[in-house]
Amino acid sequence: MKFPFSWLKEFIDIDSLDPEEVSHKLSMHSVEASCERFSFNSEGIIWGVVETVEPLGEGLNVLLINIGDRKLKVVSAWEDPSENVIVAVAPEGAVVNGNRIRAKKFGDILSEGILVTYDDLGIDSLKNEPILGDGNEELGADVLSSLGEGEYVIELDILPNRGDLLSVRGVAREISALFNKEMISPSYPSYQDTGDISIDIKDEDCYRYRGVTIKDVSIGVSPLLIRKRLFLSGIKIINNIVDITNYIMLQEGQPLHAFDLDKLEGGIVVRSSRKGESIVTLDGGERKLDEGVLVIADRSKPVAVAGVVGGKETGVDEKTKNILLEAAYFNPSRVRSSSKRLGITTDSSYRFERNVDIEHLRNAQDLAVEMMVKFAGGKVVAVKDVYKKPYKPIFIHLSEEKYSKYTGKGIDDRDVLFLKKLGFAPERSREGIKVVVPSYRSFDIKRDVDIIEEIMRGKGYEEYGSEPLYLPSYAERRRDYITEIRNFLISNGLTEVINLPFEDEEDLDPFNKDGKPVEVLNPLNITEKILRRSLLKSLLRTASYNVSNYNRDMGIFEISRVFSDREELHIGVLLIGYKRIYPEERWTFKDISSIIVGMSNVLDVSMVVELGDIPIFVKDMGGYIYVGDERVGVAGRLSYEIIDKYDLDRFSYYLEINLDRVGYGRGIKRYEPLSKYPPVIRDLALLMDKNVSVYKLLKDIESLLGKMVEEVKVFDVYRSDSLGEGKKSVGVRLYMRSYEKSLSSEEVNEIVGELVSKLEEKYGVKIR
Repeated sequence: MKFPFSWLKEFIDIDSLDPEEVSHKLSMHSVEASCERFSFNSEGIIWGVVETVEPLGEGLNVLLINIGDRKLKVVSAWEDPSENVIVAVAPEGAVVNGNRIRAKKFGDILSEGILVTYDDLGIDSLKNEPILGDGNEELGADVLSSLGEGEYVIELDILPNRGDLLSVRGVAREISALFNKEMISPSYPSYQDTGDISIDIKDEDCYRYRGVTIKDVSIGVSPLLIRKRLFLSGIKIINNIVDITNYIMLQEGQPLHAFDLDKLEGGIVVRSSRKGESIVTLDGGERKLDEGVLVIADRSKPVAVAGVVGGKETGVDEKTKNILLEAAYFNPSRVRSSSKRLGITTDSSYRFERNVDIEHLRNAQDLAVEMMVKFAGGKVVAVKDVYKKPYKPIFIHLSEEKYSKYTGKGIDDRDVLFLKKLGFAPERSREGIKVVVPSYRSFDIKRDVDIIEEIMRGKGYEEYGSEPLYLPSYAERRRDYITEIRNFLISNGLTEVINLPFEDEEDLDPFNKDGKPVEVLNPLNITEKILRRSLLKSLLRTASYNVSNYNRDMGIFEISRVFSDREELHIGVLLIGYKRIYPEERWTFKDISSIIVGMSNVLDVSMVVELGDIPIFVKDMGGYIYVGDERVGVAGRLSYEIIDKYDLDRFSYYLEINLDRVGYGRGIKRYEPLSKYPPVIRDLALLMDKNVSVYKLLKDIESLLGKMVEEVKVFDVYRSDSLGEGKKSVGVRLYMRSYEKSLSSEEVNEIVGELVSKLEEKYGVKIR
């Protein structure tokens, strides 16, 4: 929400307030705020009065415009020019939106300037017509200053629970409390129930509906002040009736809607939509209404979606003579549901979703009625207020003891004054304070802790120092394995990424899950309506985005849910290009192996990789990961087809593990003392079939040697035709140590010999 800072003077004295200081204090205590001076990219535009209008032909007219010190002839395509109206004119030499105006000939007529339209200045309006004054502007005076040139515009990022700040009045109240200023209480007109309006509320989610009938209005241009404040607030200028409804919405926080009374068939009915109904909304789009959408209807059809948007068929236009002005309160959750189902968000729905002040509804509407009668003529002929669910005040007691436990301080007079300025009507007692929650805060203030929060933010959280914990702390008996995995990967140079779980229908599932993919009924993007079954595609898209932004080397991972017949927690790791640039070092399959080993240690499980034919990997360079007989993941070098499609480095590696199937944490870590005897190291060059899993081989070596082996490492893998077809040589280093004595060479040779025999029997391994 944004609005000109000067608008606040309707409710508070702002002469002594600095806009930048106000926005800073709001940011620190209430809501994120910023302000900046508004300016046009124009200069030299002045007010003038049209004295004569003469047709020139081809839709053009010659206007004689008095600008005070002289008169200008201006050729204009204004469709309906009028004499004796004040217009914005840019004479020769003026600058309009960065373009300098020069005199131009139309036949024998020299046009000495142009009429300035809303579009010329970038002002959003329904019609691109010349900018008109109110009739009392000084001729030759600067137009831009009248339109807000140099004014501060304040912009707020309103939180969902602070709907009370979605109005100039509400922001002024907040500033009054923060700066200890007195509010100016404006007087509101009062229109009592009179005449006859048929209003039938058939849905309990409409708590209050008030209608006012005004007849014989004249649709035209709204006053300049209203137009200025609207466009500085980012609201389109339409006509005097609609502009006033938007003006009151911004100033008072109450959305209003004006119907063309003559286009309504019968009275107003607030009900749920029926099967097959639709409505053409004010933006011209036809919306099919599901059953259960809260609508405003007449005798035959819906004429508005309650709290969201009006219907075009009954909207106010240039021919409107009689109007029905609506002010209502709808259940915020119901308005949000309608907005989401129809895919429409408006300034009205934005406020209704965050709660409007049901008790202020009448004041806001009556002020709008008074303005409409004043600026559009007409006469109020009927008023009816149907208040189905009256507001019940909320009373909250905050004890001194509870406030002290939360803040370490006692309630003082400054706290009471702050609550009073916010409208809480606090009553002080020995036990604490009792407050009456104002209706405009009933949406977010429910309990005593909410009052504590109000007091604390009023003082400023910087006034509350941190205190050490005095409660004893205990070690957590249950380990957080996911956090440990995350820390392990980050410490090894990888970066965590988070992706949305939506994909297109192309299948890149390395797990080959059975069953139909899970389809989202209301996808954010129509091309991405499938819930992912693997993390691969998400990581590939992240990598591709980085590559397109000149980051070609990366190690990334994601821990997230995937979906098939059930939700499962997966971890995906993608290594691309260089691990480091200086000294230059690429990611290799050894890094994938190291990650698997490290994760095995973190998860207290034994994971084994077995070679397999997996389509996403280069042939013979990928495999399945097993825990026991359970297949839990895949790892390997990505295929050239995938690499080319996503424009990745030729050496890219991928690992994905289903953490739910790993069954981590089965073991219990126990302390073992270090051996005081020296280790014995043996290097073995083992010749084996190329399909033998090295990782499984190492695990078997550890199993066969038992406690005797301290560590097993691979220091070399060699492939050559000289080794024989389908063979490879693997260099393995054994670290052996006894807890009982120093091992002799003879003992070690015997142990190694027995180990090689068992490996030869199981894998066909031979010593080179």
